[in-house]
Amino acid sequence: MRHVYRRTLPAVLLASVALIAWIATLQASAAGLQPPLPPSIVGQIINQVSVDELTTHVCHLQDKDALGYCNTQGSRYSLNPASLQEAADYIIGQLQELPGVTVTTQPFTLSNLFPDEQNSLTLTNVIGTLAGVAPPAERGVVIVSAHYDSISNEVARGGPAPGADDNASGVAAVLEAARLLSKHTFWHTVRFVTFAGEEQGLHGSRHYADLAHRTGENIVGVINADMIAYDGDSDPRLEIHAGPEPHNVALAHTLTETIEAYHLNLLPQAVLNAPIRASDHASFWDRDFPAILVIEDTEITGPTFDFNPYYHSAEDTLDK
Repeated sequence: MRHVYRRTLPAVLLASVALIAWIATLQASAAGLQPPLPPSIVGQIINQVSVDELTTHVCHLQDKDALGYCNTQGSRYSLNPASLQEAADYIIGQLQELPGVTVTTQPFTLSNLFPDEQNSLTLTNVIGTLAGVAPPAERGVVIVSAHYDSISNEVARGGPAPGADDNASGVAAVLEAARLLSKHTFWHTVRFVTFAGEEQGLHGSRHYADLAHRTGENIVGVINADMIAYDGDSDPRLEIHAGPEPHNVALAHTLTETIEAYHLNLLPQAVLNAPIRASDHASFWDRDFPAILVIEDTEITGPTFDFNPYYHSAEDTLDK
């Protein structure tokens, strides 16, 4: 099908707007006094978020053929290195087009993937860095992240894992944030990071967070986007998983206040008790870095059940 979508893009558009506005508000400008970007500038950034850009990214990561069709037979399964590398190459290419963004890769190795077998696999995190202008002693790092690998209940049989919602949607938001924020200068460094190996146990983010801990990287905030495109009941709820730690709660409050200040059509719900840990933000929690997860309305234990029924299936496609 060619760029057909129903619920996916309106939801991911709003979530992407919230993510970008949060970064711009949390960040400090290059004026020297470290204020957040003026509301008028943030408003201009919000207005430039593009459905077409988001659609293109999700379509390509799902599996875009030479004729521009969004096929449903793609895969970004981490244990299929060729398909995962195609996705990494796409992300690298998109980031390399942006002025001021330096692109690096961060390889890491998974070992003993299968019982009773000696094997290993090298995967790659992709990092785009927009350097801040603060003096080194004052400069922190703000990270916007998503995992770019996918999985489905059919991959063991060689089947597809298109992963439109999980998690091409999050990657699309990261790339759109990079496109728009690279036009501006910030006090802190902004890193646009896409992780591999999430579906096998948060391996890419754990490698990044462990290295950042060892090297003393000054991470002032992480916002991780995972599954931000499905809204089956059309209530624009966005869950913000922070847990009880004060530095995470502060990030969640900043995002909630940003959504309200810019009148975004979202219903933010901060999850402070029993937050989800099954995504890359948890790797940063484990190293005591401030981080939050933004995710669509799961409501697994809430008044209604709105969890994506196509989760980890071959039906997780752009048209759902």
